[in-house]
Amino acid sequence: MSKPNPDYRENPLRAIFLVGEINQQLVNKLTPEILRLRHESDSPITVYVDSIGGSVYSAELIRNLIKAQKQNGTTIRLVTVATGMAASAAADFLILGDYPIVYPHTRIIYHGTRRTAPDELTVETASSIIQNLRQTNERFAARLARVVFKRFVSRIISFKEQFQTYINSKESGDIKSLIDTLIKNLSEDAIRLVRRAGSMQEKMSELSKTVMQSIRKRKRPLDNVHFEIEVLKGVLHYQQKELVKKKILLSDGELNNISIIFEALMDYHFGGHRGFMAPWIRRFGALFLSEEEKQVYEKLPSGQVKENQKWLREHTAEKIRPLWYFIVSACRELQTDDYELMPEDAFWLGLIDEILGSDLPCERMFYEEASEEGKVAEQSKVLVPSGPTRRDAKKA
Repeated sequence: MSKPNPDYRENPLRAIFLVGEINQQLVNKLTPEILRLRHESDSPITVYVDSIGGSVYSAELIRNLIKAQKQNGTTIRLVTVATGMAASAAADFLILGDYPIVYPHTRIIYHGTRRTAPDELTVETASSIIQNLRQTNERFAARLARVVFKRFVSRIISFKEQFQTYINSKESGDIKSLIDTLIKNLSEDAIRLVRRAGSMQEKMSELSKTVMQSIRKRKRPLDNVHFEIEVLKGVLHYQQKELVKKKILLSDGELNNISIIFEALMDYHFGGHRGFMAPWIRRFGALFLSEEEKQVYEKLPSGQVKENQKWLREHTAEKIRPLWYFIVSACRELQTDDYELMPEDAFWLGLIDEILGSDLPCERMFYEEASEEGKVAEQSKVLVPSGPTRRDAKKA
C-alpha cells in the first residue's frame, strides 16, 4: 500500500472552513485560525469550501494570508476541498488552490463579475463600470487560465490516439478532434462552455491563416498604424461573404461585430496571454513533438540550451498555442456567463485535480505510487508538470 502524501491529502486537523458568504466578517473569524496554523508548522493547510461566494476581495485576502511567505522564507501549500457548493468567488478560491479536491456531489458555479450600480447612472458612469468589469474579468480569467492549463495538458495527453494525430498533423490550430473527445466526458453546461471556447479558437485560427499570413508575406514591413489598417481590411474581407449572403448592413450594427472580431484577432496574436507561451514551451514542448521530431531533439547537443529552446519553439509553438488560447477563452467564458459544472466537468477541464472516490488518474496517485517505489517516477513529472510563474512570463 502506498504511503499517503500530505501535499495531496485533505487534513481536517490543519484546516479552516470557508462556509457561507465570503465577507469581512468571515475574514475576521478565520484570520486568527490561519495565523495559528501558519505558526505551528510549514505543513499544508486545508481549506474546506462550501460557499455561495461573496466578496472577491475577502476571498483574495484569505488566500493571501495562507500563501504569504513566512519569515523563514517558506510558503505553505494550500489544499482546497469543496464539500458542497463552490460558487463565484468560492469557485475561484477552490480552483486556485495548489491541489483542489472535490467531493462527488459538489457543484461548481460560475458567473461574470458583478457590481451594484449607483443610484444615479449616467452614460459616463455606465461606461466606467463596463470598462472596470471587463478589466476585472480579464484579470481573473488570465490568472485562472495560468493555473488551469498545466492540469488541462495532462487531461489532453490522456486522449492518446487523438493527441498523437494532433501533434503529427501538418494543419496547425485544428483542435477539433481533441475537443470532440473532451466533450464526450462532459455535461450539458460544460459542453456549452467548451463549444464556445473552441469556436473562438477555431475562428481566430482561421482568420490568422487568411488575414495575418497574407499581411506577413508582404515584402515591405508595415508600421503599427498601417498594420492594424490592413488587419481591419482583412477582417472585413473575411466577413464580406457572410454579409452579402445574409444581406446584413454594417449600419445595422454589424460594424460593432467587425470591431469585436478585429480586437479578438489582435488579442490572439498580441494579447498578454502570449507572454506565457515561452514558459509553456519550456515545460511542455517535448510532449508536443512527433516521434520523428523527438529523435532529432534528443540528438541536439546538450550544451546549446538557447539553440535547443529555439528549435523546440519552432517545432511546438503552433501546437501548444491553440490549446493555450482555448483555455484562455474558456476561462474568459467562466467570468462572463453562468455555468454550473459537475465534478467530472471540472476534472476534464483542468479546474480541479481530484474527485474523491473516483478512479480518474490524479497527481496524488502518481506521487504516492512513486514514493512506494522509493523514487519520483519520471512519468509523474511528464503527466503533471508545474505551470509557469509570473517571473517566467516577464522573462518571456
